[in-house]
Amino acid sequence: MTFKEKRVGIHAMLYPKPFGIQAEWNWGKGPEYDVATQSIQTKNLQGGYVQAMLRLPTENMGPLMPYGRWQHYRGGWKAGTNAPRLETDEFELGLEWQPWKALEITMAYARMKRAEADERRAGRAEGNLIRTQVQWNY
Repeated sequence: MTFKEKRVGIHAMLYPKPFGIQAEWNWGKGPEYDVATQSIQTKNLQGGYVQAMLRLPTENMGPLMPYGRWQHYRGGWKAGTNAPRLETDEFELGLEWQPWKALEITMAYARMKRAEADERRAGRAEGNLIRTQVQWNY
């Protein structure tokens, strides 16, 4: 079975020198499970994110980049079985540190509110997340 999918999206990036902003948004129609008809229908979707960051050079420690990111989405999750509806609202604050050119260390806090895609656990899921990441670029 096939479903019509039509989207339009925009992406913009202003590299941090020292202030930067990145944004991506899309609108359109795509597959989504309809609870009332118990079938997959083509429905409206929209969402994306906006992230602002600041690049702060330091004398001997390597650059620091604090950032904030807001994400919002309403629509079907076509990669999920039966394209369940997702409702996502997230806000993240973080700090990336690059002590050497090849090494990046990120620490972040996120506040999330999501609709569960699994019908057995229908409802909103809310939570706080603390994330750390170490990345080696080669």
